[in-house]
Amino acid sequence: MNRTYIAMPFGNKDLNIENIYFTDAFLSSDVVNPVTQAKYTAEEKSALPAADLTAPEEAYIAISSYEPKAVLWFDRESAAKIVSHTDALIVKGNDICTLDGAAVASAM
Repeated sequence: MNRTYIAMPFGNKDLNIENIYFTDAFLSSDVVNPVTQAKYTAEEKSALPAADLTAPEEAYIAISSYEPKAVLWFDRESAAKIVSHTDALIVKGNDICTLDGAAVASAM
């Protein structure tokens, strides 16, 4: 089972992002914690609160949006594009976009 964890309660209606979620698949990869700039430790992983979401097996991250109220799932390739992006991102439909509207990644 690919469990899901609340990585960041974002709460930004202007960017249409409610929460950002990581899955077991994502956390078992060589992902870097944006706060420490090092790979997540076992302690950091165990401290993430579990989310009441069922993740598809190929899902790496999820982002919940306000409008429409939805959870968007992203595979490994899209997750890498999202987490490596340095500009602010916004949810538009099934896409994660830059503020000027350029698509960065599309949901599965």
